[in-house]
Amino acid sequence: MKVTIMSGSLRAQSYNTSIARLIRVYLESKNITTRFIEPAELQIPLYNSDISLDQFSAGIITLKQSVEEADIIIFVTPEYNHSVPGVLKNAIDWLSAGGKNSLDNKVGAMTGVSTGVYGTLRAQSHLRDILKALNVYVVPQPDVYVGPAGKIFNEQNECIDEKTIEKIHTLIDKTIAFTEKLKSN
Repeated sequence: MKVTIMSGSLRAQSYNTSIARLIRVYLESKNITTRFIEPAELQIPLYNSDISLDQFSAGIITLKQSVEEADIIIFVTPEYNHSVPGVLKNAIDWLSAGGKNSLDNKVGAMTGVSTGVYGTLRAQSHLRDILKALNVYVVPQPDVYVGPAGKIFNEQNECIDEKTIEKIHTLIDKTIAFTEKLKSN
């Protein structure tokens, strides 16, 4: 099984990227192959449908290949103005471009961190709608909205809340089980 983890944050000290790394460590402890994608590092341009497949940048090609090779895509998203950040939406738009929806029939899971008490409730709701339109099988439970970040992370930007870590592990375990069940049918 292969998993691609995507952070929707550009911040150097991002709580969401810290959660993505925590997920990666947990998956690797289960001997699951992971790929961690930070869209900013790929230098993906803003989506433009005039750009044809043969003009895709190396970053777009890497992004699409990483998702196409994966069985599971885990999205870790902040919430900006009650929705998903532009960098994540832009990456998703490129994933559906070029005549091939790279997300088609993939299993997806999501979580995210916010400084507010509701975590990323609204962003995940919007992300769920976007992924549904792209034929991603989003794991329905558990919903993991992490916040407020100031109480859950230490000064080294590490998640120190055991209940949060347990919820994230449960989300990952259920996503793996869901994927295995789909593959067996």
